[in-house]
Amino acid sequence: LKNETNPIFKLDIDQKRPLEEYFLDAGITTETIISRDINSLEVFNCLEQLNCEVIIYSGYGGGIIGKRLLGIDKKFLHVHGGYLPDYPGSTTNYFSILKEDKVGASAIFLNEDIDRGPILYRVSLDPPIQKNYMDHQFDGCIRAYALFKTMEAYSKNKSWQYFDPSEIKNHYFKIHPVLKHLAILK
Repeated sequence: LKNETNPIFKLDIDQKRPLEEYFLDAGITTETIISRDINSLEVFNCLEQLNCEVIIYSGYGGGIIGKRLLGIDKKFLHVHGGYLPDYPGSTTNYFSILKEDKVGASAIFLNEDIDRGPILYRVSLDPPIQKNYMDHQFDGCIRAYALFKTMEAYSKNKSWQYFDPSEIKNHYFKIHPVLKHLAILK
């Protein structure tokens, strides 16, 4: 398990260009499903038919994959916004800032236990100086970095390297606005 303290982020994308164009340039086909429910029958049918072993899942807050989807013959790779197994749950980087002035991201395979799947990669680093950009900029960058490093390791090793976080002591739920404000000011 590799820990890094100061990765460098460089975004080399045109944020006005549709994401689908990047996929087309890489020869990857896409399908759009209009649904806010990851567990809808339409999403289930589409994902079940995919010819792949791993699906990268990045959903909106509260979008938890249910048992039926987890039961298809595929793994769901997700990057959690927190350093696992230390910080499972929601808005964990704010708790991490308050406790140890660090933030993290962890690539995992999802299972029925929230944030307790096998960890493939994790990164811990100092929070950004302007913490009010945490949710909409920095969080996405650190998650993208963890996903990139996970895929880089898989490409190099031709297998998934992970450990099982069987002893999670704490679980963090949505942070109270006052605590979030204190973390931003820290």
